Amino acid sequence: MRDSTPSYEFAVALGFSTTSLNLMEDKVLLELSRDEALVLEGLFARFEQENSLGLKHNAEFVALSRISGQIEKILTEPFESNYMASLVAARSRVAEGYEGLAPGVSQ
Repeated sequence: MRDSTPSYEFAVALGFSTTSLNLMEDKVLLELSRDEALVLEGLFARFEQENSLGLKHNAEFVALSRISGQIEKILTEPFESNYMASLVAARSRVAEGYEGLAPGVSQ
């Protein structure tokens, strides 16, 4: 039985799939509590302002770990022999159309 604490699903287009014809349309659903979403929004807002992604509170680590754990349970690509090629292709699809280097990205 699911607890009654409100939680919110966030659809994240990861582009990781070996079976979908339109890879960017293959969706992964992640579930976070409202508090976790608020903590992550604060982290992302700080990153946007400071152009540096660093954790400043344990809650940020916990929220990111929760997302990471969910992703690890869903994806099979990390266990496939062509993982690096899949990762490079997914990065290319996700970043398509973005000009220049994003904040915090170095060459």
